[in-house]
Amino acid sequence: MHYAEQEGIFIEGTGVDFSEQALMVAQKNEKHLRSTKKDENGKVNWILSDLFENVSETYDMILSNPPYIRTAEIEKLQDEVKLHDPFSALDGKEDGLYFYRKIVTDAKQFLKTGGILAFEIGYDQGKEVSDLMNMEEMLATRDAHEELTTKVAEYLKGEGFCTFTLSTESCDICKECAYLKGEPCRHPERMHPCLESHGVVVSEIVEQKQMEYNLGGNTILWFSMVLFR
Repeated sequence: MHYAEQEGIFIEGTGVDFSEQALMVAQKNEKHLRSTKKDENGKVNWILSDLFENVSETYDMILSNPPYIRTAEIEKLQDEVKLHDPFSALDGKEDGLYFYRKIVTDAKQFLKTGGILAFEIGYDQGKEVSDLMNMEEMLATRDAHEELTTKVAEYLKGEGFCTFTLSTESCDICKECAYLKGEPCRHPERMHPCLESHGVVVSEIVEQKQMEYNLGGNTILWFSMVLFR
């Protein structure tokens, strides 16, 4: 706040919790801090919400300190922790990552372009949470790739060509595949079989054509093939 005040920046934020009592404490803390620091810069909106359930705005930054203690570890905590904080404020379910998974999955809908998602984590959870965030970012790039592939196929169809599209891995458009219920595909225009399922070995093509192909190091290259005649 002090830096923002010096630079003439007005900060507005939203505080979210599913506990009414926790929100009341947070509002009380805000009032106390403003009175002691005589800081009127910025504005905080408080929302009673289970994660993003009642959130509708988008943000430059999302900061979260979710419950992250493994359920089996709670009884081993010091008394001043386990007897002071509500169980729901500590319990991160079986592996301690339950809320990280939910937040990482949903946060992209509420972050502005170039926005930042940051967490408080347990002392031994750095790699696991980082992997979750990298995976979600990777899947987002895959979605963009699939959208572009579909647009290319649609353009060719519009030009009078018959097309057949092969793309990346398996389809994950629907949470539950209609085929599993014996029903027809809900999105046949978007469901592209993967290249490998039709005998196309991407690694061999890349090597033959001397294309740059790097997996790992936070780099991934998606491939699609649109056949037309």
